[in-house]
Amino acid sequence: MLNKRERSLLEVFIEHPNTYLTSKELAGIVGISDRTARKYIKTLMNEIKVHGADIEAKQGLGSFIVKLK
Repeated sequence: MLNKRERSLLEVFIEHPNTYLTSKELAGIVGISDRTARKYIKTLMNEIKVHGADIEAKQGLGSFIVKLK
């Protein structure tokens, strides 16, 4: 189960499809620290896999949600 801020982070990913967002950008949008954003991204990676999605992360670019087949 996701907490309120994790859900907010997920909503940001959904609102910006196929767009790399850095943890710093995500942190600023949601109002959390960069470190917390990175922690929540890891949590989201595990949570959304059961729904057929994943978060692609590339160093220097950021992360975005990918729908799996």
